[in-house]
Amino acid sequence: MAVVWKKLAFAADAPSAHESTHVSGGSDDIDSALADAAIPNLAASKITSGQFSLDRMPRGTDTHILTGKGVGVNPAYEAAGGGGVSLTVPAGVGTEVFNGSAPTSWTDLNLSGTIGAQTTLVLLKFLAVGFVNRAAFRKNGDTDELDVTTAGGGAHYVYAGPNTYGVAVVATDSSGIVEWKCTGGYANTTVDVIAYIK
Repeated sequence: MAVVWKKLAFAADAPSAHESTHVSGGSDDIDSALADAAIPNLAASKITSGQFSLDRMPRGTDTHILTGKGVGVNPAYEAAGGGGVSLTVPAGVGTEVFNGSAPTSWTDLNLSGTIGAQTTLVLLKFLAVGFVNRAAFRKNGDTDELDVTTAGGGAHYVYAGPNTYGVAVVATDSSGIVEWKCTGGYANTTVDVIAYIK
């Protein structure tokens, strides 16, 4: 079978507009560029881009929390409320509230100078310098006894070896006072407030 090849010839169409409506004033959505005045201004602080630096969030007042105000409204710092609590952590490693010879019978320890006159939960650091010592803490006014020689592992009971410390958690009364005692009345004993809830 023989194949016969034929030369095909084509003539190009004359160029024409793709769509007559694609012009300024046409019937579709494409129109001429907006005038500069018609483009809304947008502050650089509203644009999240590497080209612009956003304003830093302002520092709030101590003891205040950042609260949301809803869509499109800037958050604001306000005092904690609605039954919430805040954890206060003094600067440094703690605030010293006792330095001296440890008591061997239940003795008031007034924390109000650090935490205020209030009922709160406080985290205390107990340090025995040069001696092994045990300390027990309880809420002021509590009359239940704790045997510091046998009790172990409780959140309100602390064992500290020479030059080491332990941490206790205890509630205060409405005046910010707790009670404490130790197995030995050793000098150079310190108690610090590490943190408290209010």
